[in-house]
Amino acid sequence: MANPVHSNTPVTPEIAARIETEMTRILYRSPATGLIVNGTLPILLAIELGDALSWGEKGLWVVLTTLVAVLRTVLVVSYNRANPTDDQLKRWRLVYIIGSSMTAALWGYAGVYFFDVGNTFSSLLVVMMIVGLNAGASRSLASVPISYRIYVVLSIAPACILFFMTGESGWLLSLVTFAYGLFLVSNARVQHSDLQYLYRLIFENEENVASLEEAKNKAEDANRSKGDFLATMSHEIRTPMNGVIGMLQILKGTPLSREQSSHVKVASSSAHTLLRLLNDILDFSKIS
Repeated sequence: MANPVHSNTPVTPEIAARIETEMTRILYRSPATGLIVNGTLPILLAIELGDALSWGEKGLWVVLTTLVAVLRTVLVVSYNRANPTDDQLKRWRLVYIIGSSMTAALWGYAGVYFFDVGNTFSSLLVVMMIVGLNAGASRSLASVPISYRIYVVLSIAPACILFFMTGESGWLLSLVTFAYGLFLVSNARVQHSDLQYLYRLIFENEENVASLEEAKNKAEDANRSKGDFLATMSHEIRTPMNGVIGMLQILKGTPLSREQSSHVKVASSSAHTLLRLLNDILDFSKIS
């Protein structure tokens, strides 16, 4: 289940597709340390088993497990060199899941055939290795839940069945192993949910920034258009008003009767008042 603090608002198809793409890319960003460990542990386990098993019994497993680890390393290197497009990622994801599943199956085999070899320490070592690998995989495979579920089933289920079939207290050990597997799957699911939410926030924020940038550009364009309009109107309105005031001043200098002079004075005063009002309106428009 998703974390309750996460947003319940629906995700747009575009963002959902980007999140899915990023989840696949995370598989290939996992540290190479895990693959190195997968290639080293089989050799160490084979050495520890010593004479308990012949190299004929354990040699093929060691070779296959190490070979799969090497091939998975080559896969990661190839991915980084190819830098695949989003449309190609499904194929890369499938190949990665196959590789991790093969590793899990080989360790599941080890959990059954190398567990009861008459050496308590060796049996404990096998269990610790499988437990450790599953714990590490819960982080590296969490971005694609199906890959980790397959990993847990293939690596833990065989030992769980073996414990159950041994009788006596085996059912209890089997139950503990099963509970541990459920815990790992649940923990990986929470990590996957957190990753999804994180990338959702990142991608939604990118879209919001782009929208704000677009709105800003539109506002700046509108402001420039407003400035051009005001500059034009300022010229177009003031020019005829100045002509009217100029003609009234010329008219004042001509012989006029007292009544005509009074009319010209009123007209001139009104023209100056109107010009001041126009100037105030235009100046206020520029400020706002």
